[in-house]
Amino acid sequence: DMAAEVEDSLKRLRSELVEHYQRVSLDRVQTRKSGDLTARVLADSQMIQVSTQILVDAVNEPFRLLTLLAMAIYMAPKLAALFGIGLPVMLVLVRRINSAIRRYAKKTQAGMGESAGLLTESLAGAREVRAFGLEDHQVARFEKEHAEALAQALKGARATAAGPSLVMIVGAVSSALVIW
Repeated sequence: DMAAEVEDSLKRLRSELVEHYQRVSLDRVQTRKSGDLTARVLADSQMIQVSTQILVDAVNEPFRLLTLLAMAIYMAPKLAALFGIGLPVMLVLVRRINSAIRRYAKKTQAGMGESAGLLTESLAGAREVRAFGLEDHQVARFEKEHAEALAQALKGARATAAGPSLVMIVGAVSSALVIW
């Protein structure tokens, strides 16, 4: 089963990353926030899982598209020509939407790493935070970082939601041209 193999590969990747962090020089580990390293182990491997599915789709979908295009040309050559006009518009839209989604996902990942780092710092230094009365300051820092990460995640979600709608609008306009 493909899903089981992907999950097993992710498990191995996470384990290898943890092992690498255990063996890398202390200078390298200490110059980075532990929350960022934690987020990388968990979120980056999740991103690889999503990318793997996208790669599988990228291999499968062109064959489907070519088969459907060949059938369309065989069944109705004029309609297939109109499809050829709408396709580049859809490809440009999809490419821009995917670029925006990746950009927002990267910013969300960075924000979540920063949030996790702040949380780890607060928990690891809880005694110092309380001794100096910095609880409110630490909470405010975390909330600020987390709010920024959430804003990026929401932008990514909007871009993800807008994609199918825009493609359907282009399809509807193409269909209207065919009928007209």
